[in-house]
Amino acid sequence: MIQPGVVGGKVHEAVEQFFAKEGYETHKSRTEQKGFFHALGHGVGLEIHEDPIIRSGASFKFRKGMVVTVEPGLYYRGLGGVRIEDVVHVVSGGNEKISHAPYKWEIA
Repeated sequence: MIQPGVVGGKVHEAVEQFFAKEGYETHKSRTEQKGFFHALGHGVGLEIHEDPIIRSGASFKFRKGMVVTVEPGLYYRGLGGVRIEDVVHVVSGGNEKISHAPYKWEIA
């Protein structure tokens, strides 16, 4: 979904909906957080963590040339958590993945 003109908050919300559809519940309150409760990612530029922040409700639109992280994660008290981080460059019509670390997802 990350491409020029797409609203950042919509990408975050799509990931949250995907996790919910797959059975990974998210719950956020003052006393408990579980599931996908942090931002999906952030901009990378002169600093490794900078605007824009890709989170629910974010109104910015991706622009060609932006470099952002995509780091969905799930966390459950008593079980553990996992997050993978990729870095993408926003290009005309989509994005290109910059990071190329191999990973294999397994839930045991």
